Amino acid sequence: MWIGHDNPQNLLLKDTTGGSYAAPLWQKFMEKIHEGLPDKAIIDEEPSALGLVKKTVCSVSGLLATDACYLDKAGHTPITDWMLESDAP
Repeated sequence: MWIGHDNPQNLLLKDTTGGSYAAPLWQKFMEKIHEGLPDKAIIDEEPSALGLVKKTVCSVSGLLATDACYLDKAGHTPITDWMLESDAP
């Protein structure tokens, strides 16, 4: 999904990202077209068989989350997600 013009300028607000505009629009679209469909796994294998590990990282530093990450006054909370073991902090 593309939102914007075909030049390298930020057309909306300072520090906007795909998560601010494109992702919510894409989420609404995907929720609508999947309405009424059963949940289904996107892979048949266990994530670990694909070299993936689940880690919680600080959304500010990108390092493994510490207690300080949960106290960020700007509201940046840690993120838990799957990643390649070789890329994990």
